Amino acid sequence: MTTIISDAGGAQSALQAAIGADGGLALEAYGAGLASDQPIAKLVEHKETTAKGASAAKDALPGVQDMLTKARGALAKAENAKFDAVIVYLKTRADDEHSAGRS
Repeated sequence: MTTIISDAGGAQSALQAAIGADGGLALEAYGAGLASDQPIAKLVEHKETTAKGASAAKDALPGVQDMLTKARGALAKAENAKFDAVIVYLKTRADDEHSAGRS
C-alpha cells in the first residue's frame, strides 16, 4: 500500500516537472482539448489514476494495520503455545525415561 501511495507522489512530481519544463504550455493545450495524444495527456492520466489508487490505499491502511497487529498477536500466542507444548512433551518424555530406568 505504501508503494501505491509513493507511486502517486512520483506521478505528481513527473507531471509538475513536465509543466515546469515548458511553462505550462502543454497543460494549457491539454486543458483546451488539443493535446489528447501528447505525452502530457499520459502524465495527467497517470497522475489521476495513481491519485485514486493512493486515496483508496490511504483509506484502507488503518484497517490493514489493525489486521496486521492482530495477526502478530495471534502468532505470538501460537508460538507461546507451541513452546509450552514442547516443554510438556519433554517433561513427559523425561519422566517416562526416568520411570523406565527404575524398572
